Amino acid sequence: MVITPCLEKTGNIYLTKIQHQHHSVSGKDLKQHQHHNDDPSGFADFFRTNLNEFNDKPITFSYPVPRWLKGTLIRNGGGRYEMGQRSFTNAFDGFGKLHSFTFYGNGTVSMSARFLQTEYYKKSLASHTIAPYFQFGKLVPPYNEIEKMESLINQMENLNVNVYRIRDSKTGQYEYMSMNDIWNVYQIEEDSLKTVQLIKPPMNVKSHIYIPGFSSAHPIKEFSKETYLTYLMSVSIVPYIKSIMTLYRMTSVGHREAIVTWDIEAQTYMHSFSVTKNYVIFIGQPVSINTMKVAEYGDIAEAMEYRFNDPTFIYVVDLRTNKVTTVKYDKFVSYFHHINAYEDNNKIIVDICTQNSSNMFSMDLNYIRSISLRNSITLYSGIKRFTIDIVTPSVSVESFEPSKK
Repeated sequence: MVITPCLEKTGNIYLTKIQHQHHSVSGKDLKQHQHHNDDPSGFADFFRTNLNEFNDKPITFSYPVPRWLKGTLIRNGGGRYEMGQRSFTNAFDGFGKLHSFTFYGNGTVSMSARFLQTEYYKKSLASHTIAPYFQFGKLVPPYNEIEKMESLINQMENLNVNVYRIRDSKTGQYEYMSMNDIWNVYQIEEDSLKTVQLIKPPMNVKSHIYIPGFSSAHPIKEFSKETYLTYLMSVSIVPYIKSIMTLYRMTSVGHREAIVTWDIEAQTYMHSFSVTKNYVIFIGQPVSINTMKVAEYGDIAEAMEYRFNDPTFIYVVDLRTNKVTTVKYDKFVSYFHHINAYEDNNKIIVDICTQNSSNMFSMDLNYIRSISLRNSITLYSGIKRFTIDIVTPSVSVESFEPSKK
């Protein structure tokens, strides 16, 4: 089995690898959620519960750490996969946990770990079950009908995908936030990893025919500026009314300025985008979340739709004029991450990592925790290069062949 390198690594990044500190939850909690462990590599341990929290614990590595290396690396990911009698079935749903590695510039390193204190996590702790919030996959046992409705109202608040640093344009101070593919973020402290507050930036969507809130866990810094770019996608719930996207400029954790809003040609799910000196590039894959199925099933995984016969639409925003150019690519594309983007001879070059479309089940924890199940499925990962001409407008696409080595 080949796992695409384009997915975020979730889980406890220090589990068994550093100090073998696996914390056992109660037998009652795990009774219904035992998984056969046939994986001696330790890979599955990245996706198991570890409740340990600590600050500045000295750690060592098999090889010396360069003495010139100084700074702090903060990462996010799932750290707890059950609460009471309920458990998650999808790796994307683990309760968010922050980890930091501090390199002191003298060859020594310390590590800290702390759960992200979201309202979702705190309510789950208080009720000793997974509180009714929106999930990516199914729960075991599932929500009842009332809880399912509550989860749709509460939406998603498990910001377990990325940690991003941004400089406040007014104070000049760095701020840190924990993110997912939603609009709201949680501000955190760099040194202690404490959760500061939930940030709900204003949005410019006023109409009730849209469901706003979809965004990216990967903002991008503007070229040669101390500002950052992100977007808000607002999904239309009325047939024949197009969904809309708004490009935003971020000047602090909580402040965002709308740059331009436009209709998108087809419903899409986007996790990331690209920025060059003059352009912002969005690739709208014909993969999307069906809001009606979300209401029916109560999770994202079963509501994902893959429109194999539909084209891919590319949206290019000129940052100098705010003009939006739509370019149509006649083939199906499925991806999570952009790799690289640049301008060359009046063309825009964008590289993305692609995948086979229907592999969401591979993030099921039963597959991840079993080497035999993981090896029973084939996952394709590749690289496509889009060369975009916004004058024509047109696009040519080429695929990179896998390395022979």
